[in-house]
Amino acid sequence: RSWTTAVGGIHPSGHRATRDPRDYQAFDELGKARINGDPDRTPALLVIDEFPAQTLSGELGGAMELLIRIGSQYPKVGLFIVAIGYEWNAQLFASRYAAPLRNLSRHRAVAQSDPRSATFLVGERLAHQAAQLAVGEVLFVARGVFGVVQVPLIGHDDLVYAAGGVAPRPYEPEPEPEPEPLAIVVGEPVVLSLPERILDLLGQAGEARTSRAIIEALGADDRQVQTRLGELVEAGKVQRSGARGSYCYTLTHTHTVSPGADSRGVSVCEGVLGVMAVCGVLTP
Repeated sequence: RSWTTAVGGIHPSGHRATRDPRDYQAFDELGKARINGDPDRTPALLVIDEFPAQTLSGELGGAMELLIRIGSQYPKVGLFIVAIGYEWNAQLFASRYAAPLRNLSRHRAVAQSDPRSATFLVGERLAHQAAQLAVGEVLFVARGVFGVVQVPLIGHDDLVYAAGGVAPRPYEPEPEPEPEPLAIVVGEPVVLSLPERILDLLGQAGEARTSRAIIEALGADDRQVQTRLGELVEAGKVQRSGARGSYCYTLTHTHTVSPGADSRGVSVCEGVLGVMAVCGVLTP
């Protein structure tokens, strides 16, 4: 049974990934058969991803010599190895493998990489160019000829072929999940004391108010309002003006209106340039 049958064929619909050394051996047997007279020259690629990492971890086992033989003898009969990796340098391989691997790499595509990896793959003369590559560019070297190319160099027909004849579908992003409903935490209602209510009222009014207007606006007891107004005047939080029996009250400029009050209402009561509000009438 041929290697192509063993792995399911080389048409894109038959691709499969493997790290089984037996597949390397099957690929080798296919190459031997072609060398010994099999006329089949259908191109086949043995793709090994993370090749340097597999070398370091020992996953390749004793397959390194086998892979070098495949790379050196079988390209002329249509069999190739594609080795992919990030870190390439002589220290990753036993000394007897580093030079053969570099020499057998007939085609090299180097993306932006560190100088050591680039030097191992394309030599010191070209390594500096790899460091200057932009995203989507690779330095392609083949038989001494090199150039910078854009990747991926594929079109619609390539995508259809790679998908085994199935045309690509438009990208449809997954719908975003519905947001979680916000938990509304209802706290205890804020209960203002009568003095605080008086201060807020004067802050919102922006003008002087008589005690009667304050009592009506708050709907509070007359005597309690009068008492609290007197206390606020003594505390310096409220300013009283006018004749007895017709007092008007405003916030003093030193009092800070509690949160929620309209701070613009304080400006009239701050006595800018000695002007003072008395019952809504500005007097010097």
